[in-house]
Amino acid sequence: MSLTITIKTTPELGPLIQRLGNDINGGMKAGMIKLVGDIRANAVKKTPVGKEPGKRGNLVNSIVPYISDNGLFATLKATAPYAEYVHEGTGLFGPLHHLIVPKKAKALFIPGVGFRKSTKGMKGRPFFNLALKDFDAQKSFEQGIQNYLTKRGW
Repeated sequence: MSLTITIKTTPELGPLIQRLGNDINGGMKAGMIKLVGDIRANAVKKTPVGKEPGKRGNLVNSIVPYISDNGLFATLKATAPYAEYVHEGTGLFGPLHHLIVPKKAKALFIPGVGFRKSTKGMKGRPFFNLALKDFDAQKSFEQGIQNYLTKRGW
């Protein structure tokens, strides 16, 4: 899954960039750190967690950001091996839209359910999409630059 967020020069952002002057990389990186941090915080709230004690939060903890040195690019990724299955769904609800059937046996064993010849799979829970719904990326980025300038004494 890939997502591109475009930050446009607005009447609020233009003067901020001019005030950065030679320190534009620092300001851009500060804006990107704020943006990615806010998206991650929203994603953590929307990420499903298990109900069993000791089986909570692995998917939440696997959401990690990477920001380039110049602050122009950032990646937010859930590194848990099953993250894509939770996000996109499986079986009939997933990208292939087919029943899950056993490959080498007569039936599947599903804990808590028993043996089945097939299963529908699970619906996706698109936590990244939910995190971006009604999220103002432009405002978050501008706040990051403004915070950077404030710390620098501007």
